[in-house]
Amino acid sequence: MDLPESEERYIRDYVNTQSPDDDQAGLVQKIGSRRVLGRTHEIYDVHGASTRWWVITDPTNLYLQTDFPKAEHALTFHIGLGVMMLNVADRNLRTRTKNTFRRPGVVIVRQFKL
Repeated sequence: MDLPESEERYIRDYVNTQSPDDDQAGLVQKIGSRRVLGRTHEIYDVHGASTRWWVITDPTNLYLQTDFPKAEHALTFHIGLGVMMLNVADRNLRTRTKNTFRRPGVVIVRQFKL
């Protein structure tokens, strides 16, 4: 797949900020995209000096290919991790919202449930 220069630069810069100075990104190849739960995840194969990465977007993260031999494995983990993070964020929001309404000396006419 041909890659626009700006897209390749974004992926390369991301990998370079996340990897050691002696293992910077070389070859960047877009291998595809998958639409899951209404979100499109772009998948890249990135070669470093001594490692290879899967880079998956929305949100962007990278995964060692030695840990995830197939891109689909990395994508499955990526989506699961995102769901878990949303769950924790939702739980934290509910806790903060619930505690906001329970202050001593404050009368609440109606408490809304999220």
